Amino acid sequence: ALDAGLARTTAEQVVVLSADLPFLGERTVRRLLDALAGSGADGAVLTDPDGRDQPLVAAYRRDALLRG
Repeated sequence: ALDAGLARTTAEQVVVLSADLPFLGERTVRRLLDALAGSGADGAVLTDPDGRDQPLVAAYRRDALLRG
């Protein structure tokens, strides 16, 4: 699914989200995109309250996903 989406977009930044996120708000997505834009990193990943990275709640640079 990710490959299919990447093939259809020219966006420089891509948000990757798992399907079951009923409480995810626009503010969180905006903060991920802002964090990515303000860094030289390939992605910005949400960290849950227990300190675990959540790679399916993240913003990535499209070129990094294409390389990966």
